[in-house]
Amino acid sequence: MSEQAHPTPPVLFSEEPPAPAARAEGRWPELGDRVGAAPAALLTQRLAHRVEAGLEYAVFIGAAADVEGERRELEVWVAPAAQARALVERRRLAVSAWEALAPDVAPAAAALSAQGEWAVLAAPAPGAPPLVPPAALAAFARDAAQGRAARAPRWLRREGAAPQASPDESAINHPTSDNAAVTTAQLVERAEPLLRLLERIHAAGLTLGALHPEHLCVEGSAEGPRARPRWALDLLAQRRPLSMSSAEHLAHLGYSPPESYGHFHAAPGAEADVFSVGMWLFYALTGSPPLHEARRPSHRLPSPSVYHPCLSPELVAVVRRATSPSPRRRYADAAALRGALRWAVRCAARRAAKRSAALHVEVGHDIHVGLLKGQYNPTNQDDIFLGYQPETERGLFVVTDGVSISEHGSGDIASGYVRQASFEAWEALSSAPTTQEDEETLSEVSLSSLQRGTGLSPRVLTDLLNEANRRIGEHVSATQPVFRGPPEGIMAATAVIALLEGDSALLASMGDSRIYLIRDGHICSLMVDDDLATHLMQLGQTPSQASQAPSSAALVNCVGEFKKSAEGGLVPVPVHPQLTLLRLLPGDTLLLCSDGIPDYAGLDEEDAERRMLAAVEGAFSAPKAAFDLIALANAGGGGDNISCVVLRLHAAQEDAP
Repeated sequence: MSEQAHPTPPVLFSEEPPAPAARAEGRWPELGDRVGAAPAALLTQRLAHRVEAGLEYAVFIGAAADVEGERRELEVWVAPAAQARALVERRRLAVSAWEALAPDVAPAAAALSAQGEWAVLAAPAPGAPPLVPPAALAAFARDAAQGRAARAPRWLRREGAAPQASPDESAINHPTSDNAAVTTAQLVERAEPLLRLLERIHAAGLTLGALHPEHLCVEGSAEGPRARPRWALDLLAQRRPLSMSSAEHLAHLGYSPPESYGHFHAAPGAEADVFSVGMWLFYALTGSPPLHEARRPSHRLPSPSVYHPCLSPELVAVVRRATSPSPRRRYADAAALRGALRWAVRCAARRAAKRSAALHVEVGHDIHVGLLKGQYNPTNQDDIFLGYQPETERGLFVVTDGVSISEHGSGDIASGYVRQASFEAWEALSSAPTTQEDEETLSEVSLSSLQRGTGLSPRVLTDLLNEANRRIGEHVSATQPVFRGPPEGIMAATAVIALLEGDSALLASMGDSRIYLIRDGHICSLMVDDDLATHLMQLGQTPSQASQAPSSAALVNCVGEFKKSAEGGLVPVPVHPQLTLLRLLPGDTLLLCSDGIPDYAGLDEEDAERRMLAAVEGAFSAPKAAFDLIALANAGGGGDNISCVVLRLHAAQEDAP
């Protein structure tokens, strides 16, 4: 590719000084003193400003009129005239590197368009639009239009709810539905050209060192869509030491990982490009603007499920790993990330298939007061319940964690009421009485009456939680008929519940206990924490703003919610748990646990989840996995009560190959 093959671009700059109002019009300071006519209209985007040994230059996207009078997009490199030849050589080397690596997508060579106080290189940019993440995918936009994803958090909707209200099917999230599978396939298809290009770069031992996707575009070709740089991006040797005191390496807000800002004492490698692609996926799924938190080494980004609860769990797991602050915890390169995304597409398609499969459930469970917690409070405020019928492969599994600090009652009593309500619910379900059309109460509903075709009824779980909530209020009212204090001081408990039938699981969550899906080396939390910080993010605050709010870790939705009547008595507030319907596959593992495990199993939450994943997948049985998880949390200090239920799903004997 030679420079003579390209016509000389129009002159964008002149030696004439600009009008005095140049800076006021928002022009870039380093060019404002010498930029020619109407530069604010010509320069549409600043791509880079770099300082290297003996050379300083800026790179822009500009637009100018060609000989036919039509406007076209140009790449513009600018440097003082004394450095013009060095700039020409600098860009020639960059283009040559691309031609050697990927001649089919190499950027265009540049032509010198002006000399004088400033020297300008300009070359036509590709005609295809930049590869920017969509504000949100189509499935997310449809849900938002229907008020699902954009609805107010549950704790803001409690006040007007009727007592003992039963949610309808619209309250259930469906992360394994057809829409979730389509969303996953669409997103991976859009990212495929970028990943293929990065694979070629990484295979050659090179890296872009993190990029902004707007610096690339996707063009059509006979072989299909392909990603192409819009300008002469530098191809860096992986692990090449960088002088972070200079602008030699450009960091892009929201897309560059912490190591691009000098953290971890690590030079950007292939993992930096993995992070950039992961952030592209994150923004496409959430519609969130670029986050300053992406550059922080100790700040893990929130799960995409915080913003959109109906995403494929496998896709969420892949995105979370790709955007890890630590380069060692991400995928090694683009090939590994591409393989993980294809795995997520396959899993999403299998879960959305309209066919049922008989599954065998292997159950493990364990509970411990916690080594450190038991030193100063020997009362275990965690509790669990297991109800399981092996002959029908149906079950009800509950983990509940009493809130430690309360002015009226105690957490162990509150969690005990959750377990008691679970026991009575399971008795009603397993006895399978004859049901009538107008059945409303928990005692009249049997598991056999739940509709397989439309999913498990949420009434069973909400009635269970409402019953526990009511009994907590009765316990306090027995000693205080006229309640004098604020309702927030009443004992409470978190709860996570899994109701299994066939190959489906209806999940419910209130508080900060967890339900994880573990499969093929990936782990994903199926629910989000009901704390103030999470709900503030759902209302539009950034992660930093939400985490800095007073009492950001306080629970805003748990079992033990009341308001006071005019006479001063306690009135239970109807519960609004998170509800999720999950299609299960052979090989899945569901882990229900209190926060004592993720809080103490590792150095931070992400490290804890990696260790939990290894413990569960490395155990020869579900009971052994539960035992290892308790040991893992105690090895990390055991500063809280610890409890877990491990459910391994296997193909039933008649379905086994």
